[in-house]
Amino acid sequence: MVVGNTEIISTLIHEGCALERQDKDGNTALHEASWHGFSQSVKLLIKAGANVLANNKVVNTALHLACQNSHFQSTHILLLARCHADIKNNAGNTCLHVAAHYNHLSIIRLLLRAYCSVHEKNQAGDPELHVAAALNHKKVAKILLEARADMTIVNNAGQTPLETACYNNLEVALPLTKDPQVLRFSCG
Repeated sequence: MVVGNTEIISTLIHEGCALERQDKDGNTALHEASWHGFSQSVKLLIKAGANVLANNKVVNTALHLACQNSHFQSTHILLLARCHADIKNNAGNTCLHVAAHYNHLSIIRLLLRAYCSVHEKNQAGDPELHVAAALNHKKVAKILLEARADMTIVNNAGQTPLETACYNNLEVALPLTKDPQVLRFSCG
């Protein structure tokens, strides 16, 4: 797929190319442009009618891919085009889960400004705060807590985010509580 050259894309669109044609991984041109961060191509494809909610084989939307690779402008364009930030892929991960996993702070802030949920659970029962806790992403945890992520939600393993952090012996436990007594009690 040609995804970075807007002149070629414009010509293909004008000639009636199939915007929703998928490659072997189920990616459309919009998926590819989003993955690579070609924001002008993303904008052009959306304007031509590309489906922003199209899924690839692992049920990622173009927004999931832009968030995974921390492409701020492409993410912003997709959000403005009403791509749903809370849509889940085949692992149950929202775009916020993906951004938290990869520690992409600017993308997380952008998603939160777009009013995405901080309480969606993936297939492991992990909300985004659990993902941050499990991966020791302290700044992500802090941002999610400022966005009112619930510290009491338990995942499928029966753990709160603090228990997940303590179980893994991670420093992210510190921003999860302001009370040192709670930290000592919870982490042993």
